[in-house]
Amino acid sequence: RLAGTITRRLSRFAPILAYVLLPVMQVLYKKVGMRILALILVTFLAGCATTSPNCEIPRAEGEAATTIVIYRPSAMYGILYSTPFSIDNCRIENLSNNSFLVYKLPAGQHRIAAERRAMAVGGDGVVSGNFEAGKTYYLHYSMSAGDSYYAPGVGVGFTTSTQFYITSKELALEVMPDLISAE
Repeated sequence: RLAGTITRRLSRFAPILAYVLLPVMQVLYKKVGMRILALILVTFLAGCATTSPNCEIPRAEGEAATTIVIYRPSAMYGILYSTPFSIDNCRIENLSNNSFLVYKLPAGQHRIAAERRAMAVGGDGVVSGNFEAGKTYYLHYSMSAGDSYYAPGVGVGFTTSTQFYITSKELALEVMPDLISAE
């Protein structure tokens, strides 16, 4: 089961691996050898890790449920970055550009978090609060370029500024009309 999950997740990145990473790895192998290449690859893959464990979140149906819609409108910045999310410190799904997630939870206190990957700079945010039964909450998530920095030998980079907040249904639908199918 685990092998199938890993294969499905990696299959999305096959074009990137084939055209970008393999030539880079070949050059590195010739210059630094297998041990250093393995160390670089492990460090690179560790950057995809998150901190929350995979566990079951509580689910609810009917009038006792509160509906949480987490959406991320289309934007050029972070277009290839899929943000990991958690509810009550349990890892759920990743949220890609121009997509949304819908969860029905028991009413009450909840913590919804956009998690930063292990080696990322920015991209995280938290919305916590008391979510009432029978209501639908729209959580807007977006990223933009923050401060720039220079690292010798690497070049110029940017930190990531994150916006993660509760908004109205009207504003959510204005920014992302596809949300009409979320209910």
